[in-house]
Amino acid sequence: MTQPKQTGAHPRKKQTLREAAAEYLATHPRVSIEERLAQYEHRYNLSSAEFYARYMRGEYPCEEWDYFRWAGIYELHLRRNGTRNEPQPTSGHSF
Repeated sequence: MTQPKQTGAHPRKKQTLREAAAEYLATHPRVSIEERLAQYEHRYNLSSAEFYARYMRGEYPCEEWDYFRWAGIYELHLRRNGTRNEPQPTSGHSF
């Protein structure tokens, strides 16, 4: 059974982001979080911080796996660096 596309808030989304990022990093152990973020930044010509702020505002579709994974990896980066003031969503993807 396929799940419908998500729009707006989804209460389990944050956990799913974390799980997807952790799973990806576990299967690609030779690539550090910073290296992976740099790859996304180069591919999309956008800093991870700017992408994440836009993603949290709903400017990028949460159904797009590449964006979803990038956001999750960036959250891991924030937690590993002790960042506590993550950008808060103003609309769109609310966790």
